[in-house]
Amino acid sequence: MLSYLRRLPRTSQVELADLMMHYFENTKLEAETYQLLIKNGQLDVLLQTFQTVFQLLIKQDRIGGHSSRLNEPYYLEYFSGAVINITVNWVKRGFVESPRYLGQLVARFTLLKP
Repeated sequence: MLSYLRRLPRTSQVELADLMMHYFENTKLEAETYQLLIKNGQLDVLLQTFQTVFQLLIKQDRIGGHSSRLNEPYYLEYFSGAVINITVNWVKRGFVESPRYLGQLVARFTLLKP
């Protein structure tokens, strides 16, 4: 995930759609690793890694336009579960949609925008 963090825009805050787009771009670059983890039922590795990085971004106040729900109990588990489930299905389907589309989708679902 260090490569993900290095690729983020060098601004103080990054909108959720852009953060997620970069996450999905990184997933595609690391496709073999994701496919291997999924094939071997190691989704906990994906969840823990995502949660660790997301917590760091919250702590650094890097997530722009996100709600105050970030610090509510169970929000991290809810959000990371949703993103990892989307990721797993995207990998299994062969990366059909673009990272930008999925980033916007996650932001729309999360921020409840039409």
